[in-house]
Amino acid sequence: MAVNFSNITEVDWVLENNKTISLLKKDNASLIISFLHFFFKTKGKSSYSSSDLMANLSDFLFEINNDLKITENKERFPMDPKTYLENWTKEGFLRQSYVKEDAVFELTSSTEKVLNWLSELNKPEFVGAESRLLQIFNLLKELSIESSDDVELRKSILLKDKERIENEIRKIDNGEFEKFDERKILEKFTLIEEAVGKLLSDFRQIEENFRGLNTKAREDQIKKNLSKGKYLEDVFRMQSHNRRIKSIYN
Repeated sequence: MAVNFSNITEVDWVLENNKTISLLKKDNASLIISFLHFFFKTKGKSSYSSSDLMANLSDFLFEINNDLKITENKERFPMDPKTYLENWTKEGFLRQSYVKEDAVFELTSSTEKVLNWLSELNKPEFVGAESRLLQIFNLLKELSIESSDDVELRKSILLKDKERIENEIRKIDNGEFEKFDERKILEKFTLIEEAVGKLLSDFRQIEENFRGLNTKAREDQIKKNLSKGKYLEDVFRMQSHNRRIKSIYN
């Protein structure tokens, strides 16, 4: 649903109902974010078995509560790991599915957005600025060319690209090519990391959309009393979409 952010009523609705914002508003948001960021983002994992994630959370809570007992003389997070994971799943911060009867936990798209956004806040402002400007320039150039019916314009641009590439090849043959310095390498890696994180978040959102369609198909079958054959056809098609999307980022 498109939101009119100039309308205070619609903004109120987003602030109350959006799962990304609700995570940030949780009393234990720091625990959720730090734990999920470390074990999913820092570790580079897309999913965990229920037993592995529970064991990791148990160790994480033990260390945190031990440190807080020294500084604050209290146990800040008293619940057991299972209760936390159940709550986070119920609130839409984690998704639990089953693979060969084993429970598996993954981040939801809402949680991905929170972790990516917070990571962006911590990046040096200068990193990626030059490359982003180049991206904008290239996108504008592509838009101008690909939306034009001017054949001569297209040919002239391709000929310029051809000349540039041939010049680059001659430089390489003469040993005159340039290499990225450390700043350029850092900038490129930063952009790659950023793009990968956003792409993964996009895939999770697509998968959740298909799951929503799957649920809607079941509801429609009940409400409209669809034939069993038609209902199964719709469900299998949506599940096939889910598997293809999941295979991309797993």
